[in-house]
Amino acid sequence: MKKSLFLIILLFQSVLSFAQMQGQRSGQGQTSMPKFNAKNVAGILKYDEVKINKKLGIKDNDLKKNIYKPLSVYNKKVDEIIFLNTPKLEKIEREVNLQREIAMANKDRQAMMGIMDEAKKEIAPIKKKIIEANKILNEQLKKILSEKQYKKWLKYQANKKKALKPKSQSGTNNMSRGQGQGRHSGGGGGGRGDKMGY
Repeated sequence: MKKSLFLIILLFQSVLSFAQMQGQRSGQGQTSMPKFNAKNVAGILKYDEVKINKKLGIKDNDLKKNIYKPLSVYNKKVDEIIFLNTPKLEKIEREVNLQREIAMANKDRQAMMGIMDEAKKEIAPIKKKIIEANKILNEQLKKILSEKQYKKWLKYQANKKKALKPKSQSGTNNMSRGQGQGRHSGGGGGGRGDKMGY
């Protein structure tokens, strides 16, 4: 009798333990998908000239003024792009996040890929403007900065763009592998407060 009772308790504990593990895995899979951010996909970010001067080790006041000019022009361009496109970007963001939730609930990977591809197509013209403005900024800074400073600038810029990409989380790959989600080359930016995204 004692042996039978012991086996029943052991079996019950095993079933309970397995159920808890399954629940944890299920919960991880549901919460791992990062929210879609349209501004980040478009590469919209802004730079703080004070931080840039510090990062590049620039102390000369004349050089600071020269750097500020192209950054200021770039800031205005980015602000203009944001102003003209915010309603569109917000609409895309709402729709994508809603449709992705539905696709995830249905475990429809094909639908997920389609949603992302369509969103990227809609954002592409905005992204192109950011890239063009960024190219002009880099060309101007290349003329102003030393070779060493310019390399530091490019590295800083690359890190800022990288920060716009959603961080990979456990469980995300089950639904999003192969989508290239969040891959984009951003633009530079200006103004106070670097990131205009997440």
